[in-house]
Amino acid sequence: MPDLIMYPGKINSPITENTIAITATSTTITLMDASVLPDGPNIAVLGEEDDAETILYTGKAGNTLTGLTRGFQGIAKAWPPQTPVARRFTAYDYDALRLNLTGMLTAKNVAVNATIVSEKYAEIAYPNASYTAANTIVIAVKCVVNGVTKQLNNLSINFTATDISCVLPEAASSCTFILQAY
Repeated sequence: MPDLIMYPGKINSPITENTIAITATSTTITLMDASVLPDGPNIAVLGEEDDAETILYTGKAGNTLTGLTRGFQGIAKAWPPQTPVARRFTAYDYDALRLNLTGMLTAKNVAVNATIVSEKYAEIAYPNASYTAANTIVIAVKCVVNGVTKQLNNLSINFTATDISCVLPEAASSCTFILQAY
């Protein structure tokens, strides 16, 4: 599952109000003070408690929210003037956080065969664009030493922009890095 966008919040969720009535299909909303909401794209909640609608907006022009997706959560409906509008913590925020973290924690490990550069030095080039020094964890290093497969621990792993390498404690005939991207 691709990562869900996590929209920035606003400290203390300040409230503004719409200045004119809006319909269920309005694509802009004019507010008393749009500066209390984060720049777009972002989400905002119209109404309060059980009578609310979460909208997605793509931008702000003065005090007008633009590029609205109505009923982003909840049902799009008409709202009278002075309806409260705020950047509140929503079910979407919770779901995006939960699902993105779950996706990170359940990413599949990938075994990548290393090149034995010398009998005690192994390295790999990153196998594809999803692995970089910034987003890769080496879960394990397994090597064949004298015909026996061993998982090596407490190794110093070196990262560069294009490869991962390590010095092996004993001579190895093959080596595999177990990677996890996050």
